[in-house]
Amino acid sequence: MTHFLNILFKDKIHYSGLLLVLLLSGFLNTYNINFSEFHHPDEYKKVQFVLSGHQDFRHPILMLQSARLLNQVFGLTEPDKLIILCRMVSASCGVLLVLLIYLLSRQGLSKTLSLLVALGLAVSPIFVIHAHYFKEDLIFTACSIFSLLCFLKMLKDRSGSATILWGLATGLAVAAQYKGAFLILLYFIFPRILPETDRSWVYKNFRRGLGVMAGVFLLVNYPLFLNMGNFFSGLGDEVGHAIGGHTLNVYPFHHWFAFHLINSLVPGLTLGVTLLALGGLAITLGRWNDASTADRLLLAYTMVFYFVHEISPMKTFPDFMRYMIPIVPAMMYFACKAIEQMCQRIRETPTMKFFTPGLALVLTGVVLFIPGHDTWMLESNLVNDTRSKAQEWVAGTKDKVWSERYTLERGNFTKTFITKVDIEEARKAGVSYLLASSFNYERFFIGAGWSGQDDKVYKTHKKYAWLFSYPYQEIKPTYKTFAFSNPVVRIVDIRDPENREKPAEKKVN
Repeated sequence: MTHFLNILFKDKIHYSGLLLVLLLSGFLNTYNINFSEFHHPDEYKKVQFVLSGHQDFRHPILMLQSARLLNQVFGLTEPDKLIILCRMVSASCGVLLVLLIYLLSRQGLSKTLSLLVALGLAVSPIFVIHAHYFKEDLIFTACSIFSLLCFLKMLKDRSGSATILWGLATGLAVAAQYKGAFLILLYFIFPRILPETDRSWVYKNFRRGLGVMAGVFLLVNYPLFLNMGNFFSGLGDEVGHAIGGHTLNVYPFHHWFAFHLINSLVPGLTLGVTLLALGGLAITLGRWNDASTADRLLLAYTMVFYFVHEISPMKTFPDFMRYMIPIVPAMMYFACKAIEQMCQRIRETPTMKFFTPGLALVLTGVVLFIPGHDTWMLESNLVNDTRSKAQEWVAGTKDKVWSERYTLERGNFTKTFITKVDIEEARKAGVSYLLASSFNYERFFIGAGWSGQDDKVYKTHKKYAWLFSYPYQEIKPTYKTFAFSNPVVRIVDIRDPENREKPAEKKVN
């Protein structure tokens, strides 16, 4: 009886800890969620879709349908209020995802380490900041992790109900983003690398699952039957971008297949967590024959969704890091797997076993405190965006100002790119200053150093370089630029055509 009570008490503490992690995730995902609806241009368009009942099918519409269903309760009609409700869809999916990765981690890690995986995910910068955006990434990732969990259950239980549940989860993933098709491909290939699996049974149920997936996709996306042309146009645009790139063509061989590793995962997870995750992946791959089915499935899932995005030349600036969100929960899992293996190896070494508690504490700090600080600083400045400061500067000057997108809080701009402005004509029109955003010009300064780009990239870079030969001041982030938050805004003084000797840069407070 005493032993039973001890186990029950420990479980109570553990699940209380999980509840606290979920509450923390909910807080972080909603803190400062009321930033301007114009900071992320895709959000405003999608809110209009929710209000109008229309869609362009550049993505499947699970996210839009979820927001519409939720708004049936609240009945919001003003975009600036509805955007908060829409963002709550992503924030809620983020909390659900923390729970799902905990449940999935239990398939291959201890309770304590599974809790660490959940907590590490809950405080990850790339995860938390994107949970503030009304975009498809969080809802797709939640459905994908749920699908992985259901697939493992199907392999274990071998029941019809498990197959239906797996088909339902996977169908929702495909209904969230078209790239869910790669999830189906993963499930088709995966049994071939599991020699202990009854493949004939798996593939028989795979066909049943496909029927459920198709049914779920069509049920969610039923408006496609009302406008097939719109559906195929949106699907074609997305496929075209994936194959042909978007503004810049970022080819994998030019970056040794490490573009997203260096530019998305390291800043999104922090360097320490990324290195631990790579270590966990390497350990699992090296011990493949002894790895659990959950480890193998998560490794295969990570490889598929990393290389699919790495091979595609489409890395859409400024927020290309969001393409890595589907593998972030898995990366956190493998980071904790590395901690487990390192501590176990030291524990088995007689002369070093006393260092195990200290090492575990340090590595836990790497997973939690460094990313947590980064997340808090980024979140704290979501409502202190540089575009708000630029808006105040424009309101405070008597001079005429023209701007490009991503420079002002209200989303009003003269040209998409300020390089399309003829400076002489602007000066004749009485314009004194031009505003430029790093969300625009930075991609061209980067692309100018790469081969194989469209001529427009090199020409636009030269135009920006010419523009910046005029004196300018910079409005810089209080912390740093991240995803669609806090670009550097340059205020270019074009009043004097002869004054093209660039002075030292100044920061506008």
